Amino acid sequence: MDRCKLKLLTSDESGFISIREGQDLIYLCFKNLLLNFNVNEFCAFRRMTKSVLMEDCLISFPDGSRRIILRSPYEGINFSFSQEEIRQLVDALDEAYYMR
Repeated sequence: MDRCKLKLLTSDESGFISIREGQDLIYLCFKNLLLNFNVNEFCAFRRMTKSVLMEDCLISFPDGSRRIILRSPYEGINFSFSQEEIRQLVDALDEAYYMR
């Protein structure tokens, strides 16, 4: 990522969301994830993430924790979040969406 050509949309202690100026490419860095989207994919990811939060479907993990699973379009690639993490992610996605 060429930092001088990125416009920061939102950032906090968990990461940042930025857009490459003059292009249709959004970077999402959240905790240990780094994902790239075009604008349409970003909007779809935001909707999907918000719907998972609304469903509040917690799954018990073997270590006793309860986490929310966010499925990717690729079989076998899924993300797990605590309730606080998914709320932080949704807040960041919302802020970036409005700042775009």
